[in-house]
Amino acid sequence: MLPAFVFYTFLFVALVVVPAALILVALLFLEHERRLWRRITPAIGPIGRMLARSSAVAGVGARFPRTLGFLAHRLEPRDPWGLQATLAGAVIFAGVWFFLGVLQDIVAKDPLVVLDIRLHNAVPLFRTPGMTRFMLLLTELGGATVLSLAVLGVALLALARGRPRLAATFMLALGGIAGATALIAAVGLAFVLSGRAKIVQIEPPVAIHALDMETLRASLPHDLPRWSEDLIGGRMEPISLVLIGSLNDIVDAFTRAGWTRADLPTPARVLQEGIDAIRDLPEPAGPATPAFFMDRPQSLTFEKPEAGSPSIRRRHHTRLWQTLHCLAPNCRPIWVATASFDVGIKFVQGLYFVTHRIDPALDDERTLIVADLMSVGVTHAGIVAVSPPLHAKNAAGDPFWTDGRAVVLVMP
Repeated sequence: MLPAFVFYTFLFVALVVVPAALILVALLFLEHERRLWRRITPAIGPIGRMLARSSAVAGVGARFPRTLGFLAHRLEPRDPWGLQATLAGAVIFAGVWFFLGVLQDIVAKDPLVVLDIRLHNAVPLFRTPGMTRFMLLLTELGGATVLSLAVLGVALLALARGRPRLAATFMLALGGIAGATALIAAVGLAFVLSGRAKIVQIEPPVAIHALDMETLRASLPHDLPRWSEDLIGGRMEPISLVLIGSLNDIVDAFTRAGWTRADLPTPARVLQEGIDAIRDLPEPAGPATPAFFMDRPQSLTFEKPEAGSPSIRRRHHTRLWQTLHCLAPNCRPIWVATASFDVGIKFVQGLYFVTHRIDPALDDERTLIVADLMSVGVTHAGIVAVSPPLHAKNAAGDPFWTDGRAVVLVMP
């Protein structure tokens, strides 16, 4: 699954490489600030004098001498309150501008906000003990204790090397709070704290709305979407199944029906699946790309190889999401699911890069799943309308058609 590999790469670059590069640039600027201005000044001076001699500037200067003098002072490179202060003010203004833009996106529910929420909810899909410890380590490295020790250590090193301005800058950054030992202690403390931090699990939602069977057969609850979506809100496939039962009930029924629960898309499993796809090998528990329903990735994924063709390129599979609804009187959880049959690998532009291509007949896949589950005692409890009959394309560009109905199944 190349998309996941590319996603991990971009995530690492954005969260680690880019911030580290910006910090390095800032430190280099502080270290070589005077030398930088000495090199810039000879280039700026002739440009400024040329502009000052132009007729347009001379005319403006004659009409607004005080304004022109103020602007000229703001561009004076030898004055600390001149060009340096102007550039600093421009950076501050740009930061405030971007902050207000992000605030506007949050208020207006921009797609960027949708992406952020869905990435947060998808964290459990990629969780492994090793990755959890690594991420906790990164978190502790950005904590107040570790950063305070690190900044103090750098300030003392700068002072010992005869750079008081740099040392003062770091001490001001510290807020007014020796040497290499402080840095080593900071890193060691991060390792210790990362082992003690609590892991907060993101659990499926707890059912809070009870429905009776007649109400469910009449219509899906109005607060439930009719479609699954991709990471940025593009429509994927509509709901094809409504399942009633606990997580253990559903896992047991699918397992007895010959379906395999897909592995979580951890980096190692994603890489292995990509290799198997290239080599056209079987992968009965290969990870599935996360799809989203009410901003949450699927709670469960089941798959089954095509009869006579065990390749990972061709597989039946279904994604399930637990909803906030349950069936009265015992409040058994209500799940929704999509169904699709992967029939090959394709290259696409945009978010997916490389992904499975699905068979367009979604209803045939729904029929297969219903028949398999009923063979192990699952009860067919009705049919509910989800949408009008459709001929459409999903966000990955695959065409599909469906009668727009979902089958209601009750687990034994």
